[in-house]
Amino acid sequence: MQKIIQIGQIILGLGVAYVISAFLFSEIFLGNSPTIRPHLDTYLAKRVQTIVNPVSNFVAQLRGGNPTHIVDTATVAERAVELEKVPFAQIAVGVAAHEREGVSETTYDMKKIKWVPVTIKGKNGQPINLFIPEGTKPPPDGIL
Repeated sequence: MQKIIQIGQIILGLGVAYVISAFLFSEIFLGNSPTIRPHLDTYLAKRVQTIVNPVSNFVAQLRGGNPTHIVDTATVAERAVELEKVPFAQIAVGVAAHEREGVSETTYDMKKIKWVPVTIKGKNGQPINLFIPEGTKPPPDGIL
């Protein structure tokens, strides 16, 4: 019985770790980079507000009251127009991004990125020549 409880705790711990890492990946870090989102505090406050408002509206409806609509109702197209006013922030050499209220854009300038030739072994054992950005790890052998 003790062993079943330990296995359950391990599975629960892995599940919690997965949820935390998925949250960090989607909410804390910018794009697919290790750069932390600028103005993280205001971004998280806005995200919490979008979760709390529907819940409070649902509770108000259950009690017979009128729900309040505090959630921003701007369309994605309107947000994209607003996004054009936000300057790009450089994430890495040749990579820049900007975002505003759930709309983001990332640009890659391939001419500015320094490419390094790398040779790896393919699944069939044949060498494959690749060019990867300088400072990144090449893919493991046998993946292509």
